[in-house]
Amino acid sequence: MLVLSSVFAYNAFLTYVDPYQNVSQIVDNPEAYLNGQVQVIGTVVNGSTKQGMDGSMNFSLTDGESTISVVYTGEPVSNFAEGQQSVAVGELVSPRTIQASQILAKCPSKYESQDQASLFSMPIFPIALILGSVAIGFSVVSVTLSKRKKR
Repeated sequence: MLVLSSVFAYNAFLTYVDPYQNVSQIVDNPEAYLNGQVQVIGTVVNGSTKQGMDGSMNFSLTDGESTISVVYTGEPVSNFAEGQQSVAVGELVSPRTIQASQILAKCPSKYESQDQASLFSMPIFPIALILGSVAIGFSVVSVTLSKRKKR
């Protein structure tokens, strides 16, 4: 049970630390994400934004190594701009195309200091350490007490 709890806690911790996939993760292993929900972070490629005949917005995201196409049909995003970091939330409908239901446009100055923050300065890290220590301590005490009762 402790092992299973640890696996769930570790997975939740990784999701909290970085809930986004970068473009290369998707492009390098599309089978893992195809027809599934993704949250892909990247920089909007300059000159890639086009309006579709159906009112959709089409653009490309890059992480500097790979590029992926995004088709977005929602409400216009006020702070969306080419050359800035954005997140496309939606379904990977082909190995290089995301049908986005939401676009999160990031203002670089707002996130600049967060990008430079270390993992240890995040509030979740000390909490995870404390909870992990308590769980290990509880397990040790439980095992010790159960062995004493059997004698």
